[in-house]
Amino acid sequence: MTTYPVDSVENVRSSVRRMITRHDMVRAGELVVVGVSGGPDSMCLLDCLIHLASDFGMRLWVGHLHHGMRGADADRDARMVSEFASGRGIPVTVGKRDVPALARIQGVGLEEAGRIARYSFLRELAGKVGAAKIATAHNRNDQAETVLMRLFRGSGAAGLAGIPPVRDGIVRPLLEVTRAEIEEYVRERNLPVTTDVYNFDMRYVRNKLRHELIPMLSKEFNPAIVDVVSDTATLLRWDEEFLDEQASRAFYASSFSEGRITYVSTEALLSQPLALSSRMVRKAFADVLREPRTPESRRVLSFLYSLKERTQKLYDLGMGVRARDEGDFVAFFPPAPKNVRVELEVPGFTPVPELGVSVRTWLVEPEEALSLQQEILRGETHFTRGVPSTCLPHMPAARRGCDLHGSFCTEDMPGRIFLERRVFLDYNKLQAGLSGKMRLLVRNRRPGDKMKPLGMRGSSKKLQDLFVSAGLFRWYRDFIPIIERQGDIVWVAGIRLDERFKVDAETRVLLGMEIEPSLRHQGNCANIGES
Repeated sequence: MTTYPVDSVENVRSSVRRMITRHDMVRAGELVVVGVSGGPDSMCLLDCLIHLASDFGMRLWVGHLHHGMRGADADRDARMVSEFASGRGIPVTVGKRDVPALARIQGVGLEEAGRIARYSFLRELAGKVGAAKIATAHNRNDQAETVLMRLFRGSGAAGLAGIPPVRDGIVRPLLEVTRAEIEEYVRERNLPVTTDVYNFDMRYVRNKLRHELIPMLSKEFNPAIVDVVSDTATLLRWDEEFLDEQASRAFYASSFSEGRITYVSTEALLSQPLALSSRMVRKAFADVLREPRTPESRRVLSFLYSLKERTQKLYDLGMGVRARDEGDFVAFFPPAPKNVRVELEVPGFTPVPELGVSVRTWLVEPEEALSLQQEILRGETHFTRGVPSTCLPHMPAARRGCDLHGSFCTEDMPGRIFLERRVFLDYNKLQAGLSGKMRLLVRNRRPGDKMKPLGMRGSSKKLQDLFVSAGLFRWYRDFIPIIERQGDIVWVAGIRLDERFKVDAETRVLLGMEIEPSLRHQGNCANIGES
């Protein structure tokens, strides 16, 4: 029987065991997806988890992502990982993404695009196989590199607290193990590993830190620089956890999210200490991005100081996130969605997550259709029949009143409107002139969009002009659902119905349509200092 030096193999396994136990990373019976690139870190992690699996009662599933780069070398990596896992009775899934294309589409670097692709692949795999956790091979050196990168970029305590051991189903059992210990483990266990040439490409900031800056700091200032930085991150994380809990209470008590946009009480932001208000801004930032990303500290501080002084209304928080001072509230916007196009179920229910809404359609029962038609023709309100209007701050309260054919109602509340989200259409008119099956789509706006607004017979109007007339600020416009029938705009939700599809005296069959904004959280929008 082969034995290995206690100071390499057993030390690493003991560290992994402590991390799993201390942070309750895995529970008996759980399936864990292990992200394995084939490099020393991930192969060490996989080998440790195989050894410890029976102790914790966990089951393993390996996930490997081919990045669409490095050609034959990447193909070889995938084969090696598959053979290693399969040879030990562990199921493995190999995915492939075109990371260079993703980088171009999202306007990010290859390193960031690869990170996005890996987490997306691992989460998708975990969902398919029913895994409770995802294990990644971040180590103590990764922690130090991450903290230094964020320090140089500009980050608050949350960023400088580094990589957490557990977050959102992601566990990192190697976080207390150094890269040197991992390399020794791999040698002693004679594990097959691959080498990614991109790890030595000095065009990437992390590689410069790893191969140039940290060795220099270790030589010139402190040989234990990796431990010092990593331990400091741990201390900051303890403080951050307490402050984050307080900021969460303040944020959820003073904010609400509808669709893709998050609104935070201006008074609440300005009344809190900077330690809390800055974290509230970061929570709004992550809320609209739908992922735990953080803005640069200098942008957060600049935003809060400007908000207090009321020196501007529009703010760029980075990563495509923007904020607008609406008076009583600050609206936080995610990056504008591009080319949203989803076919509607008619009748049925269709989620459109890119716009933060769902669309419900139904055919009106014959016994109700006639009475409903008469109400519409008499000009009586029909949108609120059994369905309360939804309060959405899409437009300033510049106007009062209600367009019964699909416009909007407002009250005297600065920055807020009651968006009429239900409309009825003539179903036969929607089908008229079509050679095949009628298809309704929901999408967002496009350059040159035109429609024939209700009441404007024979003439078209640009959507741009309708938005301006409605007082709709430009950042909101990308999130307005537009219903289209084979190239014709049918309804611009909350703004206007097209004249060609309205209910009239000849209507016999009605199609109901309702927009349901997603409500991720709904605070009381009050100053929490009063609670």
